[in-house]
Amino acid sequence: MRQLSKAVPVHDPGHSAGPSSTDAFEAVTRVIAWYTRQILAEQRSPAPDRQRLTQLQEQQRACVDDRKQLASAGPQEIARLVAHYEARLRELGGA
Repeated sequence: MRQLSKAVPVHDPGHSAGPSSTDAFEAVTRVIAWYTRQILAEQRSPAPDRQRLTQLQEQQRACVDDRKQLASAGPQEIARLVAHYEARLRELGGA
């Protein structure tokens, strides 16, 4: 009988060099999407809170800036960004 090879999880530390730039891009994009939903909801509110709207927009811009830097980020920076943005999304309640 032929044995099947064992499947290896994508982020298995023994088989992977760590998160990829694609992982980081997706993590940052999920947080940007959360901010986008919040901004739209605030804008559509009968009485938008301008201070909250400004804060959301600034935080979203910071995420966009981080995402732009991914092309030149090294493995350690990519790993840091993935961890940061996955944690941030959990804090925001988006995951």
